[in-house]
Amino acid sequence: MKRCSLNDTPLEKALLPEGRESWDGLASLLDVLPGMAYRRVNDGKWSLAYVSGGCRELLGVEPEEMTAPGAGGFTNYIHPSYHVRFDDASKALAYGSGSFRLAYVTSHKRGWDRWVFDTGVGVFDSRGKLQYVDGFVSDHSGYKEIQSGMSRQLGEFQDYFRSSRLGDIVGKSPAMQNVFSAIIQVAQSDENVIVYGESGTGKELVAREIHRVSRRAAKPFIPVNCGAIPENLMESELFGYRKGAFSGADKDKQGLFEAAHGGTLFLDEVGEIPLTMQVKLLRALEGDGFTPMGGCEVVKPDLRVVAATNRNLADMVAKGQMRADFYYRINIIPILIPPLRERKEDIPLLVGHFLGQSDENKFIPGSSLKAIMAYDWPGNVRELKNQLRQYRTLGFMDMLHSNADDEPAHNSLASPTAKSLREHLAQCEVEAISAALFQNQWNRTKTANALGIDRRTLFDKIKKMGLDSASG
Repeated sequence: MKRCSLNDTPLEKALLPEGRESWDGLASLLDVLPGMAYRRVNDGKWSLAYVSGGCRELLGVEPEEMTAPGAGGFTNYIHPSYHVRFDDASKALAYGSGSFRLAYVTSHKRGWDRWVFDTGVGVFDSRGKLQYVDGFVSDHSGYKEIQSGMSRQLGEFQDYFRSSRLGDIVGKSPAMQNVFSAIIQVAQSDENVIVYGESGTGKELVAREIHRVSRRAAKPFIPVNCGAIPENLMESELFGYRKGAFSGADKDKQGLFEAAHGGTLFLDEVGEIPLTMQVKLLRALEGDGFTPMGGCEVVKPDLRVVAATNRNLADMVAKGQMRADFYYRINIIPILIPPLRERKEDIPLLVGHFLGQSDENKFIPGSSLKAIMAYDWPGNVRELKNQLRQYRTLGFMDMLHSNADDEPAHNSLASPTAKSLREHLAQCEVEAISAALFQNQWNRTKTANALGIDRRTLFDKIKKMGLDSASG
């Protein structure tokens, strides 16, 4: 920044004899400004050569009091805790900084403190020595109050967000807060828990969180998808086997029950376990242990069982599809996760959570968020997460392009069998360009850049596809 020399500044010029009339006008202007103009002398205590009338409001003193001989320096009006910072900023001007901007606290004559913002510039003589500092001090207390209020609101938001999640589970709705409370309560015991919820609601997340906050957190968490294990392999998978138990069993194999020793065994889709296996599992769940296939010894692992299902197990018992004794053994402490359509107030939090997991700075427009909130999400949180992944990659979501009957649109990138490949790709192109135009509010230049094509190509495609009329 250029240094100001004597006779270069408006104040210096106005103080010259020939500038008396100019000075009178400048002084009048400075006196009505909402702040205090000043000239400080570099005499070791920063005596004041000039102060505008704004000092009356800021400091409660008259200009003459501040500029009178022996009145003391400007630091007399600054809170003692800011003396060093103020002096350092002023001295730095002598070493070429040119100007400074500093917030500090002043002491009013009536005893109260006030935040101010000081902007100053150094005035140097012909030898480059700092002679004065010309500056302007403005009331900064309103800004500091706003800043304090913002900090307080930020703290409240952080508290709100912390209370809106438990581990990787996000939700502020009363229903999810009840789930959080249940997780914390049941984690303190070793009783069996069953988590009920539709597909995609996050049943495994709940099971993992029960394990994480329990005394077993340092031990294994073993998830088992019961619906994915063939019936003839289920016993050997769960209980293991000993060498020679059957053809091909050339060594001992530890089962999943043993692998979960000390920790938690998560039986997902527990309603898919066949009746014959329920009998064998019942004994293990009762604490009487189990015998690995081909073995003789009874193994009694120390573990906690958390089961999950999206089925009505009581109805399965009534229909003879599940043993009543098995049902009562796993249904000791039930936890129900509500579907996303019943806790839509959690959707903005979930959107922020999932988009925040990416390094890309993606933003959901208000109109799109309204559409997301209005959608029923049959696939629940899993569907929302996957749609947001699509949004991060392609810039649009299939569910925002549902048909007139409000049925979820089919994924245009995954259904090529209904039409030829050429037709399918053409449809994909139309949808991609439409989405990009919508995303960029029909700004053709931004849309072309987003799609990686030139503007002329985009104009041709818009005209060919008949999209131009859609913008009106």
